[in-house]
Amino acid sequence: MTVDIRKEANRFIKQYSIKQLSFESLKEALAQQGYLIVEYNGIYNDEAVSSLLQSLKLQDMVSKSRGFSYSDKNHRIVFVNEDLSDEEKLMVLAHEEGHIYLDHMTSLGRIGHDVKQEHDADEFAHYLLNQNVLRKASFFLKGHKRI
Repeated sequence: MTVDIRKEANRFIKQYSIKQLSFESLKEALAQQGYLIVEYNGIYNDEAVSSLLQSLKLQDMVSKSRGFSYSDKNHRIVFVNEDLSDEEKLMVLAHEEGHIYLDHMTSLGRIGHDVKQEHDADEFAHYLLNQNVLRKASFFLKGHKRI
């Protein structure tokens, strides 16, 4: 079954009443879904973050990615590299939200091994990040059609 990613992104926006997409609005939507955002550093982390990464056996993910999601029966976490710019963090959260909202987390505790799922999460993030542009274009085209 093929999922219409654009429709799913629009459903997400409506479900979480997102007027303006931002790091904070995505963080709030993730919190409503039971996810905690943890920022990590690729070189040095404080004791709490290091302990968490070690206990979940995620040290290898830190060096390989700008962000990733983890879920098991006790934890729901989105990890984001703290050295990223605000815009990059927003892109990472939008991508990880794609995995979560599209139910990729049910198949694996960690994401990153399925090319189709990565593509779908990228497409979901694209529609989230460009929602205002797409909405304006749609209104323009509808108005232009009438003329």
